[in-house]
Amino acid sequence: VLRARCQNFPGMVNNCVINWLTAWPEAALNGVATAFLAEVDIPENMQPLIVEHMVMVHLSVCRLSVEFEQNLRRHNYVTPKNFLDYIMNYQSAL
Repeated sequence: VLRARCQNFPGMVNNCVINWLTAWPEAALNGVATAFLAEVDIPENMQPLIVEHMVMVHLSVCRLSVEFEQNLRRHNYVTPKNFLDYIMNYQSAL
């Protein structure tokens, strides 16, 4: 099993991992949140405020992760998948 995993994921052995995920721009985050929240039954006047808040939270986590790395030399990776999970958790909480 370990041999197969090492062949599939060589970064595990040589300690080299490339971060292919780049940050989404604010407009993309806004569009994705708007599209996903269109399916949720929330008042129309509240939807833009919720989307704006979700985007602000994600961008602030990205910014604070950079500060975290600079101060403590530890990585906290924030990816677009985290934003999608955030939206899904919000939907499931409703």
